[in-house]
Amino acid sequence: MVFPTPNNESQRVAALLSYEVLDTAEEVEFDELTFLASHVCGTPIALVSLIEHDRQWFKSKVGLQAPETPRNVSFCTHAILQPDLFVITDALEDERFAANPLVTSGFPYPVLCRRTIGQFRWICLGDALCDRSRASKPQRRTA
Repeated sequence: MVFPTPNNESQRVAALLSYEVLDTAEEVEFDELTFLASHVCGTPIALVSLIEHDRQWFKSKVGLQAPETPRNVSFCTHAILQPDLFVITDALEDERFAANPLVTSGFPYPVLCRRTIGQFRWICLGDALCDRSRASKPQRRTA
């Protein structure tokens, strides 16, 4: 599966690597932020994702055990291309994700909202919903 990359991919990855945060231990501050995102948005899954060359590594996570996923199945790979909030209304009906193994395996990704942080958009805060009815709630889009 081929994935899109931003125009500034080499600078973005160089900036990420310069922070020396990949593959580091859990940190309370990140975990508190992730828990808060999950709580405020009312979602079972919340992540702080770092997008490297070929993988999405989770600095912090709620509701997910995997430490990383390949970049070619990463939702955040698409989110880092957007300057604002990235919303996937239904991953099963979105041509970018309908064949994604995370979607076809039955993992609960019907609705996603993600926001990137920073000049190079290498951090992606994300949440996954199992209930589409919650996606329209205003606090989900402003939290």
